[in-house]
Amino acid sequence: MIQLPIAKRISRLLSLAATMLVAAGTMAAAQGIITGGITGAVTDPSGAVVSGATVKAVNSTTGMSFTGTSNGEGVYLISSVPVGTYNVTITAGGFSTVAVNHVVVAAGNATPIPTQKLALGQAAQTVEVEGGAAELLNTTTAQGETVMDSEQLQNLPVNGAFDNVTLAVPGVVQTHNNNFSNTNGAGYSVNGQRGRSNNSEIDGQSNNDNSIGGPSFFFSNQDALQEIQVITDNWSAQYGRNMGAVVNYITRSGTNKFHGSGFEMYTGSWLSSLLQTQKDPQFGFCPQGENANCLNNPNSPFFGLTIPFVPRFVQNNWGGTLGGPILRDRLFFFGSTFWSHEYQSGNTFTSGGTFFPDPAGLSQLQASFPGNPGVAALVQNGPYSVPTGNPTPIPTTAANPCANGWAAGPNGSCIMPVTNGTTIANIEVAQYKRVLQQYTLDQEHLGRLDFQLGGHDRFSLRYNYQNNPTIPGLYLQSNAAAAA
Repeated sequence: MIQLPIAKRISRLLSLAATMLVAAGTMAAAQGIITGGITGAVTDPSGAVVSGATVKAVNSTTGMSFTGTSNGEGVYLISSVPVGTYNVTITAGGFSTVAVNHVVVAAGNATPIPTQKLALGQAAQTVEVEGGAAELLNTTTAQGETVMDSEQLQNLPVNGAFDNVTLAVPGVVQTHNNNFSNTNGAGYSVNGQRGRSNNSEIDGQSNNDNSIGGPSFFFSNQDALQEIQVITDNWSAQYGRNMGAVVNYITRSGTNKFHGSGFEMYTGSWLSSLLQTQKDPQFGFCPQGENANCLNNPNSPFFGLTIPFVPRFVQNNWGGTLGGPILRDRLFFFGSTFWSHEYQSGNTFTSGGTFFPDPAGLSQLQASFPGNPGVAALVQNGPYSVPTGNPTPIPTTAANPCANGWAAGPNGSCIMPVTNGTTIANIEVAQYKRVLQQYTLDQEHLGRLDFQLGGHDRFSLRYNYQNNPTIPGLYLQSNAAAAA
């Protein structure tokens, strides 16, 4: 198996170990990267402010709790709150308790709770806030921010290419062929900046390919994302780096209940009609009705090809997630796996105008220059030394004539004079082609631990792994051409 470039592997291994954030109080650096906040105001029945009221927010799935206190103006702000859904209670001496449920916190956004009037007395009062989705537009800061939550990400038809969600944000357009960087989906430009001017993050940590731009890790598992945060302008100092956009993938965490998912998605050409390029001889496929003969007839230009008469495309994506408690209300785990196998019919690759000795020409070289180390190297490392894809000479035609004024040879070859300074020999040369199957074998894995130390102190550890090996056939071909 061909491994990823070493630099990328090291970068991803470093990224996995580093994930941690311990944040407290009103630190600006903590709010907005992977956390949000809860804010509001408290009054008495007459509308006078209530200071010193205790506000407690409890995560409905993990049990993690966070507290704040209303100030002299009756306003409270609980910052550094992990994304999720919370039940909020407000208590003050001499007043009844108010419970506000289903408060959704999104990254970078202090979720506003309507002003609560506390009734006199001790009777409990409950206020339900339904429709728990957070607002897509951040209205509490100056930064232009859009958040896609887990339900939206699971239902959007992006097939794991999550950078496509940026195209739903104002000020973002597709770059098409002018992106000039990696992308996990569509290339995109923000506010007129080039595609390389975007900052990719996972859980607030850099996910940038420093060699070309764009993301380094291509996250594809829709069940493992809590939300995607897209910030297009006026972001705070904790983001920085680039002029375009910040696209922050926030992964899910475990909860007090064991939960998991599994999926398999199939895309294929079964029952689909063929494209013209999938059945035309000029593209290397058998002519209609010559399914067997063109592959087995030595006189056919298609002899020995391994392409099926009816080429097929198959893509299987499968994976799953699992999360749960290790210590209830304190320590949680979450993991995910994603596999993508894509198989296509053969593609024809050529020497691109470069002439090589064909099999007959190699025999002529060995006979004319016995023991010559250059000839031996060409035989052992040239394009015909790698059988993958059945390398075959390309016959010359009027549209594809011999180069350098060489004479035409037998079987569509060209005759090139070769000398070692003593002997001159006429050698058959030709361009060549080989047909290689196109396939992609991708795997992605995520492991995450979250530990609530107490109060606002938290520790998180995330491990990401991806292996998307080079297509072996192309690798062999490029190495053979380089050696020759």
